[in-house]
Amino acid sequence: MNNTKDRITVDIFNEVDFEALKNTFQRLDLALIPIVKEAADWDPSEASTGLKLKKNMEKVNSLIPLNVTVADSLDKYTRMDIYEFLMNAVESTIDKLSDIAEINISEKKDDIYASFQTRMNDFFQGLKEESVDVVKQAEQLKEKIFKIWLYSILKLKDSAKSEKDSFSRLEQKIKNGIKENFKKTTAKEILKEVKIMKKEMKTVEVHEVIGGNLLPVVDESVKMFQKILDKIDSLKREIYTQTNEILNENKKCDIIFEPFIKLMDLFQNTQKDFANAFGELAKTKLNSINMKAQNISAYIKKSRMIINKNDTIASNNNAAYRKYNDMETIVEELRMNAENSKSKLNNCSKVGEITLVVEKTSQLFAANENFVEKYINWWGKNEFITINHALDSFTEMLPLQA
Repeated sequence: MNNTKDRITVDIFNEVDFEALKNTFQRLDLALIPIVKEAADWDPSEASTGLKLKKNMEKVNSLIPLNVTVADSLDKYTRMDIYEFLMNAVESTIDKLSDIAEINISEKKDDIYASFQTRMNDFFQGLKEESVDVVKQAEQLKEKIFKIWLYSILKLKDSAKSEKDSFSRLEQKIKNGIKENFKKTTAKEILKEVKIMKKEMKTVEVHEVIGGNLLPVVDESVKMFQKILDKIDSLKREIYTQTNEILNENKKCDIIFEPFIKLMDLFQNTQKDFANAFGELAKTKLNSINMKAQNISAYIKKSRMIINKNDTIASNNNAAYRKYNDMETIVEELRMNAENSKSKLNNCSKVGEITLVVEKTSQLFAANENFVEKYINWWGKNEFITINHALDSFTEMLPLQA
């Protein structure tokens, strides 16, 4: 930002050079006036307004020289006129830049990151409240899923001839899942209820078990997977939107303060010559400019703090975005598999003939055994509750908790 490579030194040897300097600061003055309004109106999400502000600020940057030297051959009073004009021009430019800073990094705007957190917290609170219902439904469905899957597998196993081994493996996996994912008393109760179901529904045909018991719970799980996908999607959209907002605020800070830093270079490089030309009379003017410089320097410091805070938020957001993106991929795969199984189970139940139903479901489960295992693991590992916990942990990642 302080690179001097492209910045010029203005040498004044005569009245023509002085007039050229005046013209430069008049153009600088004219360029800054509309920027006060543009900076206030700039919506960082609108590319056209951002480009306009950036273009105008670049024009301002190009007009600020690195240094102004006045030839010793000029008489004392001409030199005093030049330095007085230069200091007045610098002070006037600082005033306008202060107005821009006041609009964008004032006390009112001091809460760019705090405001971000408030919005995110409000969003997460709403999402958590919505997720409570999903979690409750998932917990209720979880027990039903294990119960119906196990009952259906046992029913199919009894009816199967050539696929008993495949069903036996699935039966054991589901039983293990019940024992691992429920309290001991609950697990015993589930296994007991499955035995009762098997006994009471002994005469029920296999296709009726599939159509009346297994298919509805798979269908219910498809809808539940979709609910979670919707929640993850809304979370990702909010993270993406808010991250862009804060990064655009960072761009805004950089665009606004670059010309001020260049102006301070010019002021520092010329104030000694001004002091030498005016002696004691220079103190009041220099003190006034230095005080204004200190004030706007505080804005720069604040803008840098905001940028650092925002970078932290953006970094955390990106990490969270990747986390939820991975979770979304898992849920979507399960949803599609469940949707596919739902379709195939529906077709099996419609066949009606026990032999064909057993044959078709045996083929489905044999080919899709990995899905069944992943499916019950998803529910068993409380992934829906994990999402709720993740919301808590993510809000803790945000700065300015107080």
